[in-house]
Amino acid sequence: MIVGKKSLTVLLVVLACSLAFAVNQIKVESVEAPPGEAVAVRILLDNEVPLLGVSFAGTWDDGLTFQWLNLGEAFDENHANAEWSETIIRTTDPKVFGMAVITDFQEPFDWHTLPAGTDHHGFTVCFATDPDLPSGTVLNIDLRDDLVRDPDNPDSPPIKPVFTNEEGRSITPELVDGTITVVSGPTISSITPDRGPTSGGTEVTILGANFTEDVTVTLGGTALQDVTVESSTRITGRTPPHAAGTVDLVVSNDYGTATLENAFTYVAPPAITSVSPNQGRGDVNITITGENFTDDATVYFGSTELSDVDVVSETQIDCHIPSCGETVGWVSIKVTTVGGEATLDQGYECLQEQPEITFRRGDANCDSAIDIADAVSILGYLFGGGSAKCLDALDANDDGNVDIADAVYVLSFLFAGGAPMPPPFPDLGTDPTEDNLDCAEQCGS
Repeated sequence: MIVGKKSLTVLLVVLACSLAFAVNQIKVESVEAPPGEAVAVRILLDNEVPLLGVSFAGTWDDGLTFQWLNLGEAFDENHANAEWSETIIRTTDPKVFGMAVITDFQEPFDWHTLPAGTDHHGFTVCFATDPDLPSGTVLNIDLRDDLVRDPDNPDSPPIKPVFTNEEGRSITPELVDGTITVVSGPTISSITPDRGPTSGGTEVTILGANFTEDVTVTLGGTALQDVTVESSTRITGRTPPHAAGTVDLVVSNDYGTATLENAFTYVAPPAITSVSPNQGRGDVNITITGENFTDDATVYFGSTELSDVDVVSETQIDCHIPSCGETVGWVSIKVTTVGGEATLDQGYECLQEQPEITFRRGDANCDSAIDIADAVSILGYLFGGGSAKCLDALDANDDGNVDIADAVYVLSFLFAGGAPMPPPFPDLGTDPTEDNLDCAEQCGS
Protein backbone atom coordinates (compact mmCIF):
# COMPACT_ATOMS: atom_id res chain seq x y z
CA MET A 1 0.00 0.00 0.00
CA ILE A 2 1.35 3.38 -1.01
CA VAL A 3 0.66 6.20 1.46
CA GLY A 4 0.72 9.76 0.19
CA LYS A 5 2.27 12.65 2.06
CA LYS A 6 -1.13 14.07 3.01
CA SER A 7 -2.39 10.69 4.26
CA LEU A 8 0.85 10.17 6.17
CA THR A 9 0.44 13.53 7.86
CA VAL A 10 -3.10 12.66 8.94
CA LEU A 11 -1.91 9.30 10.20
CA LEU A 12 0.86 10.90 12.25
CA VAL A 13 -1.61 13.39 13.76
CA VAL A 14 -3.98 10.58 14.72
CA LEU A 15 -1.08 8.59 16.19
CA ALA A 16 0.11 11.65 18.16
CA CYS A 17 -3.39 12.20 19.56
CA SER A 18 -3.61 8.54 20.51
CA LEU A 19 -0.28 8.68 22.28
CA ALA A 20 -1.32 11.90 24.06
CA PHE A 21 -4.42 10.14 25.36
CA ALA A 22 -2.56 6.96 26.19
CA VAL A 23 -1.93 7.89 29.81
CA ASN A 24 -2.99 5.72 32.72
CA GLN A 25 -3.31 7.77 35.91
CA ILE A 26 -4.81 7.74 39.37
CA LYS A 27 -5.29 11.36 40.42
CA VAL A 28 -6.27 13.04 43.67
CA GLU A 29 -8.42 16.10 42.96
CA SER A 30 -7.22 19.16 44.89
CA VAL A 31 -9.94 21.00 46.83
CA GLU A 32 -10.48 23.78 49.37
CA ALA A 33 -12.18 23.37 52.73
CA PRO A 34 -12.87 25.43 55.86
CA PRO A 35 -11.19 24.43 59.13
CA GLY A 36 -13.07 22.02 61.36
CA GLU A 37 -15.31 20.59 58.63
CA ALA A 38 -15.46 17.38 56.61
CA VAL A 39 -14.59 17.50 52.92
CA ALA A 40 -15.01 14.85 50.22
CA VAL A 41 -12.09 14.40 47.81
CA ARG A 42 -12.54 12.62 44.48
CA ILE A 43 -10.06 10.07 43.22
CA LEU A 44 -10.07 10.28 39.40
CA LEU A 45 -9.01 7.61 36.91
CA ASP A 46 -7.57 7.99 33.41
CA ASN A 47 -7.44 4.63 31.63
CA GLU A 48 -6.54 4.03 27.99
CA VAL A 49 -8.18 0.59 27.92
CA PRO A 50 -11.27 -0.92 29.57
CA LEU A 51 -10.58 -2.13 33.11
CA LEU A 52 -11.69 -5.17 35.09
CA GLY A 53 -10.07 -4.04 38.29
CA VAL A 54 -8.42 -1.14 40.14
CA SER A 55 -6.47 -0.92 43.38
CA PHE A 56 -4.64 1.94 45.06
CA ALA A 57 -3.54 3.30 48.43
CA GLY A 58 -2.41 6.59 49.94
CA THR A 59 -1.58 8.55 53.06
CA TRP A 60 -2.47 11.99 54.41
CA ASP A 61 -0.85 14.84 56.33
CA ASP A 62 -1.31 15.70 59.97
CA GLY A 63 -4.17 18.16 60.27
CA LEU A 64 -6.55 15.74 58.56
CA THR A 65 -8.67 12.99 60.09
CA PHE A 66 -9.80 10.12 57.86
CA GLN A 67 -13.58 9.66 57.78
CA TRP A 68 -14.53 7.16 55.06
CA LEU A 69 -13.72 5.81 51.59
CA ASN A 70 -16.38 4.83 49.01
CA LEU A 71 -16.71 3.90 45.36
CA GLY A 72 -17.34 6.85 43.05
CA GLU A 73 -19.88 7.65 40.38
CA ALA A 74 -17.92 6.13 37.49
CA PHE A 75 -18.54 2.58 38.63
CA ASP A 76 -22.20 3.20 39.52
CA GLU A 77 -22.96 5.04 36.27
CA ASN A 78 -21.22 2.58 33.95
CA HIS A 79 -22.21 -0.66 35.67
CA ALA A 80 -25.50 -0.17 37.43
CA ASN A 81 -26.29 -3.87 37.33
CA ALA A 82 -22.80 -5.21 37.96
CA GLU A 83 -21.65 -7.07 41.03
CA TRP A 84 -18.83 -5.44 42.99
CA SER A 85 -16.22 -6.41 45.50
CA GLU A 86 -14.52 -3.74 47.52
CA THR A 87 -11.98 -4.00 50.26
CA ILE A 88 -10.67 -1.34 52.63
CA ILE A 89 -6.96 -2.02 52.82
CA ARG A 90 -5.86 -2.68 56.38
CA THR A 91 -2.32 -2.04 57.58
CA THR A 92 -0.59 -1.51 60.87
CA ASP A 93 -0.09 2.11 59.83
CA PRO A 94 -3.18 4.07 60.94
CA LYS A 95 -2.58 6.71 58.22
CA VAL A 96 -3.20 4.59 55.14
CA PHE A 97 -6.33 4.47 53.04
CA GLY A 98 -6.96 2.36 49.97
CA MET A 99 -9.40 0.17 48.08
CA ALA A 100 -9.52 -2.65 45.52
CA VAL A 101 -12.47 -3.15 43.20
CA ILE A 102 -13.15 -5.94 40.66
CA THR A 103 -15.83 -5.07 38.15
CA ASP A 104 -17.05 -8.63 37.59
CA PHE A 105 -16.54 -10.75 40.70
CA GLN A 106 -19.51 -13.11 40.75
CA GLU A 107 -21.19 -15.43 38.27
CA PRO A 108 -22.16 -15.35 35.48
CA PHE A 109 -18.85 -13.50 34.86
CA ASP A 110 -20.08 -11.52 31.86
CA TRP A 111 -17.08 -9.22 31.80
CA HIS A 112 -18.42 -5.86 32.88
CA THR A 113 -15.65 -3.29 32.55
CA LEU A 114 -14.87 0.36 33.24
CA PRO A 115 -14.65 1.85 29.71
CA ALA A 116 -11.55 3.66 28.56
CA GLY A 117 -11.68 7.39 29.30
CA THR A 118 -10.41 10.25 31.41
CA ASP A 119 -11.44 11.75 34.71
CA HIS A 120 -13.58 8.81 35.77
CA HIS A 121 -14.77 9.46 39.33
CA GLY A 122 -13.52 6.17 40.71
CA PHE A 123 -13.51 6.74 44.47
CA THR A 124 -14.35 9.29 47.13
CA VAL A 125 -12.29 9.72 50.28
CA CYS A 126 -13.53 11.98 53.07
CA PHE A 127 -11.38 13.80 55.62
CA ALA A 128 -12.11 16.25 58.42
CA THR A 129 -9.82 19.26 58.76
CA ASP A 130 -8.58 20.27 62.19
CA PRO A 131 -10.53 23.27 63.53
CA ASP A 132 -7.45 25.29 64.53
CA LEU A 133 -5.72 25.30 61.16
CA PRO A 134 -4.97 28.80 59.84
CA SER A 135 -6.32 29.84 56.48
CA GLY A 136 -3.92 29.03 53.66
CA THR A 137 -2.63 25.78 55.18
CA VAL A 138 -1.97 23.20 52.46
CA LEU A 139 -2.42 19.54 53.44
CA ASN A 140 -1.14 16.79 51.15
CA ILE A 141 -2.89 13.59 50.12
CA ASP A 142 -0.25 11.31 48.65
CA LEU A 143 -0.83 8.19 46.56
CA ARG A 144 1.86 5.61 47.34
CA ASP A 145 3.44 2.59 45.64
CA ASP A 146 5.80 1.66 48.47
CA LEU A 147 3.39 0.65 51.23
CA VAL A 148 3.25 -2.87 52.71
CA ARG A 149 0.43 -4.43 54.64
CA ASP A 150 2.66 -5.32 57.58
CA PRO A 151 5.92 -3.37 57.91
CA ASP A 152 7.13 -5.92 60.51
CA ASN A 153 6.73 -8.80 58.04
CA PRO A 154 9.20 -8.55 55.17
CA ASP A 155 7.23 -11.18 53.24
CA SER A 156 4.05 -9.12 53.40
CA PRO A 157 2.83 -8.24 49.89
CA PRO A 158 3.09 -4.58 49.00
CA ILE A 159 0.09 -2.41 48.30
CA LYS A 160 0.48 -1.53 44.66
CA PRO A 161 -1.51 0.84 42.45
CA VAL A 162 -2.78 -1.41 39.66
CA PHE A 163 -5.12 -1.28 36.66
CA THR A 164 -6.27 -4.71 35.39
CA ASN A 165 -7.21 -4.90 31.71
CA GLU A 166 -9.67 -7.29 30.03
CA GLU A 167 -6.91 -9.83 29.52
CA GLY A 168 -6.17 -9.93 33.23
CA ARG A 169 -2.83 -8.19 32.85
CA SER A 170 -1.62 -5.50 35.24
CA ILE A 171 -0.94 -1.93 34.21
CA THR A 172 0.95 0.39 36.54
CA PRO A 173 -0.71 3.82 36.46
CA GLU A 174 1.00 7.11 37.06
CA LEU A 175 0.17 8.62 40.47
CA VAL A 176 -0.83 12.27 40.83
CA ASP A 177 -1.09 13.57 44.38
CA GLY A 178 -3.55 16.23 45.55
CA THR A 179 -4.06 18.73 48.32
CA ILE A 180 -6.66 20.16 50.64
CA THR A 181 -6.16 23.90 51.12
CA VAL A 182 -7.68 25.30 54.28
CA VAL A 183 -9.75 28.40 53.57
CA SER A 184 -11.32 30.15 56.55
CA GLY A 185 -14.47 32.22 56.39
CA PRO A 186 -14.11 35.99 55.92
CA THR A 187 -13.48 38.49 58.69
CA ILE A 188 -14.11 42.26 58.61
CA SER A 189 -11.95 44.87 60.33
CA SER A 190 -13.27 48.15 58.88
CA ILE A 191 -15.21 50.01 56.21
CA THR A 192 -14.05 53.44 55.00
CA PRO A 193 -15.75 55.86 54.84
CA ASP A 194 -18.37 54.79 57.33
CA ARG A 195 -21.01 57.39 56.39
CA GLY A 196 -22.73 58.40 53.19
CA PRO A 197 -25.93 59.75 51.63
CA THR A 198 -29.20 57.83 51.51
CA SER A 199 -29.02 58.07 47.72
CA GLY A 200 -26.06 55.66 47.78
CA GLY A 201 -23.08 55.83 45.44
CA THR A 202 -20.42 56.25 48.13
CA GLU A 203 -17.21 54.46 47.14
CA VAL A 204 -16.12 52.38 50.12
CA THR A 205 -13.14 50.18 50.98
CA ILE A 206 -13.63 47.11 53.18
CA LEU A 207 -10.61 45.65 54.96
CA GLY A 208 -10.46 42.21 56.54
CA ALA A 209 -9.19 38.72 55.76
CA ASN A 210 -10.04 35.58 53.79
CA PHE A 211 -11.93 37.39 51.04
CA THR A 212 -12.53 35.27 47.93
CA GLU A 213 -13.75 36.05 44.43
CA ASP A 214 -17.17 34.53 45.15
CA VAL A 215 -17.97 36.79 48.14
CA THR A 216 -21.29 38.54 48.49
CA VAL A 217 -21.39 41.87 50.33
CA THR A 218 -24.48 43.59 51.73
CA LEU A 219 -25.17 46.83 53.59
CA GLY A 220 -28.39 46.79 55.55
CA GLY A 221 -29.46 43.70 53.61
CA THR A 222 -28.92 45.30 50.17
CA ALA A 223 -26.11 44.16 47.88
CA LEU A 224 -23.06 46.41 47.56
CA GLN A 225 -22.69 47.65 43.99
CA ASP A 226 -19.69 47.21 41.67
CA VAL A 227 -17.91 44.86 44.08
CA THR A 228 -14.22 44.26 43.33
CA VAL A 229 -12.18 41.79 45.39
CA GLU A 230 -8.78 43.44 45.06
CA SER A 231 -7.08 40.94 47.36
CA SER A 232 -7.83 38.50 50.16
CA THR A 233 -7.81 41.49 52.55
CA ARG A 234 -9.44 44.27 50.50
CA ILE A 235 -12.82 44.77 48.81
CA THR A 236 -14.08 47.94 47.10
CA GLY A 237 -17.56 48.88 45.94
CA ARG A 238 -20.34 51.50 45.96
CA THR A 239 -23.08 51.77 48.53
CA PRO A 240 -26.66 51.06 47.40
CA PRO A 241 -29.49 53.49 48.24
CA HIS A 242 -30.96 53.00 51.71
CA ALA A 243 -33.12 54.79 54.24
CA ALA A 244 -31.40 56.97 56.82
CA GLY A 245 -29.90 55.12 59.76
CA THR A 246 -27.03 52.85 60.80
CA VAL A 247 -26.79 49.43 59.16
CA ASP A 248 -24.72 46.23 59.39
CA LEU A 249 -22.09 45.14 56.87
CA VAL A 250 -22.13 41.43 55.93
CA VAL A 251 -19.50 39.57 53.87
CA SER A 252 -20.20 35.93 52.94
CA ASN A 253 -18.63 33.16 50.89
CA ASP A 254 -18.76 29.38 50.78
CA TYR A 255 -16.63 29.19 53.91
CA GLY A 256 -18.53 31.45 56.27
CA THR A 257 -20.16 34.80 57.02
CA ALA A 258 -18.75 37.85 58.80
CA THR A 259 -20.86 40.70 60.18
CA LEU A 260 -19.68 44.15 61.26
CA GLU A 261 -22.55 45.59 63.27
CA ASN A 262 -23.47 49.28 62.95
CA ALA A 263 -20.80 49.57 60.28
CA PHE A 264 -22.23 52.28 58.03
CA THR A 265 -24.52 55.23 58.64
CA TYR A 266 -26.83 56.50 55.92
CA VAL A 267 -27.35 60.24 56.32
CA ALA A 268 -30.41 62.07 54.95
CA PRO A 269 -29.70 65.27 52.98
CA PRO A 270 -29.95 68.56 54.90
CA ALA A 271 -32.77 71.07 54.49
CA ILE A 272 -32.90 74.82 55.24
CA THR A 273 -36.13 76.41 56.43
CA SER A 274 -35.01 79.90 57.53
CA VAL A 275 -32.10 82.29 58.18
CA SER A 276 -32.21 84.92 60.93
CA PRO A 277 -31.47 87.77 60.52
CA ASN A 278 -31.86 87.50 56.80
CA GLN A 279 -31.03 91.09 55.68
CA GLY A 280 -28.59 93.85 56.36
CA ARG A 281 -25.06 94.73 55.36
CA GLY A 282 -23.49 91.46 56.49
CA ASP A 283 -20.59 91.11 58.95
CA VAL A 284 -23.10 89.65 61.39
CA ASN A 285 -23.90 86.41 63.20
CA ILE A 286 -26.80 84.47 61.69
CA THR A 287 -28.78 81.38 62.72
CA ILE A 288 -29.71 78.79 60.09
CA THR A 289 -32.70 76.61 60.96
CA GLY A 290 -33.49 73.33 59.18
CA GLU A 291 -32.96 69.60 59.60
CA ASN A 292 -30.43 66.79 59.17
CA PHE A 293 -27.46 69.01 60.03
CA THR A 294 -24.35 66.99 60.97
CA ASP A 295 -21.09 67.86 62.69
CA ASP A 296 -19.23 67.83 59.37
CA ALA A 297 -21.52 70.51 57.89
CA THR A 298 -19.94 73.15 55.64
CA VAL A 299 -21.74 76.49 55.14
CA TYR A 300 -21.37 78.80 52.14
CA PHE A 301 -22.36 82.46 51.88
CA GLY A 302 -22.75 82.65 48.13
CA SER A 303 -19.54 80.99 46.93
CA THR A 304 -17.61 81.83 50.09
CA GLU A 305 -17.01 78.98 52.53
CA LEU A 306 -17.50 80.15 56.11
CA SER A 307 -14.89 79.28 58.73
CA ASP A 308 -16.79 80.28 61.87
CA VAL A 309 -19.49 77.58 61.93
CA ASP A 310 -21.10 76.02 65.01
CA VAL A 311 -23.45 73.07 64.44
CA VAL A 312 -25.61 73.50 67.53
CA SER A 313 -27.94 70.59 66.75
CA GLU A 314 -29.47 68.64 63.88
CA THR A 315 -31.81 71.61 63.33
CA GLN A 316 -29.62 74.67 64.05
CA ILE A 317 -26.34 76.12 62.79
CA ASP A 318 -24.86 79.38 64.08
CA CYS A 319 -22.27 81.13 61.92
CA HIS A 320 -20.81 84.51 61.00
CA ILE A 321 -21.20 85.89 57.50
CA PRO A 322 -18.81 88.46 56.02
CA SER A 323 -19.65 92.02 55.02
CA CYS A 324 -21.72 92.39 51.88
CA GLY A 325 -19.20 94.88 50.50
CA GLU A 326 -20.49 96.14 47.18
CA THR A 327 -23.03 93.31 46.87
CA VAL A 328 -26.69 94.33 46.84
CA GLY A 329 -29.56 91.83 46.73
CA TRP A 330 -30.10 88.24 47.75
CA VAL A 331 -27.14 85.98 48.52
CA SER A 332 -27.65 82.20 48.72
CA ILE A 333 -26.95 80.19 51.87
CA LYS A 334 -25.81 76.60 51.24
CA VAL A 335 -25.25 73.78 53.74
CA THR A 336 -23.40 70.61 52.69
CA THR A 337 -23.03 67.43 54.72
CA VAL A 338 -22.07 63.83 53.99
CA GLY A 339 -25.78 63.33 53.28
CA GLY A 340 -25.93 65.91 50.49
CA GLU A 341 -26.54 69.64 50.22
CA ALA A 342 -29.32 72.22 50.59
CA THR A 343 -29.39 75.74 49.15
CA LEU A 344 -31.66 78.62 50.10
CA ASP A 345 -31.39 81.02 47.16
CA GLN A 346 -32.94 83.92 49.11
CA GLY A 347 -30.79 83.27 52.14
CA TYR A 348 -29.59 86.74 53.10
CA GLU A 349 -30.49 90.10 51.50
CA CYS A 350 -27.64 92.56 51.24
CA LEU A 351 -29.23 96.01 51.50
CA GLN A 352 -27.91 99.20 49.98
CA GLU A 353 -25.62 101.01 52.36
CA GLN A 354 -27.55 103.92 53.94
CA PRO A 355 -25.92 107.35 54.31
CA GLU A 356 -24.80 108.14 57.85
CA ILE A 357 -27.50 109.90 59.91
CA THR A 358 -26.31 112.99 61.83
CA PHE A 359 -27.95 115.40 64.26
CA ARG A 360 -27.23 118.44 66.44
CA ARG A 361 -27.96 117.84 70.12
CA GLY A 362 -30.80 120.07 71.39
CA ASP A 363 -32.19 120.69 67.87
CA ALA A 364 -35.38 118.82 68.77
CA ASN A 365 -37.39 120.05 65.76
CA CYS A 366 -34.45 119.41 63.36
CA ASP A 367 -34.60 122.96 61.88
CA SER A 368 -30.81 123.42 62.24
CA ALA A 369 -31.23 126.12 64.96
CA ILE A 370 -31.31 125.98 68.76
CA ASP A 371 -34.13 128.16 70.12
CA ILE A 372 -37.22 128.13 72.34
CA ALA A 373 -39.08 126.11 69.71
CA ASP A 374 -36.84 123.14 70.56
CA ALA A 375 -37.88 123.27 74.24
CA VAL A 376 -41.52 123.38 73.10
CA SER A 377 -40.92 120.35 70.81
CA ILE A 378 -39.48 118.40 73.71
CA LEU A 379 -42.47 119.22 75.92
CA GLY A 380 -44.87 118.45 73.06
CA TYR A 381 -43.24 115.00 72.60
CA LEU A 382 -43.47 114.30 76.35
CA PHE A 383 -46.91 115.64 77.14
CA GLY A 384 -48.72 116.52 73.91
CA GLY A 385 -48.42 113.27 71.91
CA GLY A 386 -45.96 114.79 69.47
CA SER A 387 -43.51 112.84 67.30
CA ALA A 388 -39.75 113.09 66.98
CA LYS A 389 -37.40 112.40 64.04
CA CYS A 390 -34.36 111.99 66.28
CA LEU A 391 -34.60 111.10 69.96
CA ASP A 392 -30.86 111.71 70.31
CA ALA A 393 -31.48 115.37 69.38
CA LEU A 394 -34.17 115.64 72.10
CA ASP A 395 -31.74 114.24 74.70
CA ALA A 396 -30.23 117.69 75.31
CA ASN A 397 -28.34 116.70 78.49
CA ASP A 398 -27.13 113.36 76.95
CA ASP A 399 -28.23 111.24 79.89
CA GLY A 400 -29.73 108.55 77.67
CA ASN A 401 -33.33 109.57 78.40
CA VAL A 402 -35.80 112.10 77.01
CA ASP A 403 -37.62 113.88 79.86
CA ILE A 404 -38.49 117.37 81.17
CA ALA A 405 -34.87 117.88 82.22
CA ASP A 406 -33.94 118.15 78.53
CA ALA A 407 -36.40 121.06 77.97
CA VAL A 408 -35.00 122.80 81.08
CA TYR A 409 -31.44 122.22 79.78
CA VAL A 410 -32.26 123.94 76.47
CA LEU A 411 -34.00 126.91 78.19
CA SER A 412 -31.09 127.28 80.63
CA PHE A 413 -28.63 127.40 77.73
CA LEU A 414 -30.75 129.95 75.86
CA PHE A 415 -31.77 132.33 78.67
CA ALA A 416 -29.78 131.61 81.83
CA GLY A 417 -26.21 131.21 80.60
CA GLY A 418 -26.33 127.44 81.09
CA ALA A 419 -23.78 124.99 79.73
CA PRO A 420 -23.90 124.17 76.02
CA MET A 421 -25.25 120.82 74.87
CA PRO A 422 -22.84 117.87 74.85
CA PRO A 423 -21.54 116.75 71.43
CA PRO A 424 -22.49 116.66 68.75
CA PHE A 425 -22.88 120.42 69.20
CA PRO A 426 -22.82 123.00 67.72
CA ASP A 427 -21.99 121.06 64.52
CA LEU A 428 -23.78 118.03 63.09
CA GLY A 429 -22.40 114.66 64.02
CA THR A 430 -23.16 111.17 65.34
CA ASP A 431 -23.79 110.24 68.95
CA PRO A 432 -20.49 109.42 70.70
CA THR A 433 -22.44 108.01 73.65
CA GLU A 434 -23.87 104.48 73.64
CA ASP A 435 -27.52 104.55 74.61
CA ASN A 436 -30.87 103.19 73.53
CA LEU A 437 -31.84 106.35 71.62
CA ASP A 438 -31.56 106.66 67.86
CA CYS A 439 -32.32 108.86 64.87
CA ALA A 440 -34.91 107.53 62.43
CA GLU A 441 -33.75 109.99 59.75
CA GLN A 442 -31.38 112.88 59.15
CA CYS A 443 -31.96 115.74 61.64
CA GLY A 444 -30.83 119.19 60.53
CA SER A 445 -28.26 120.34 58.06
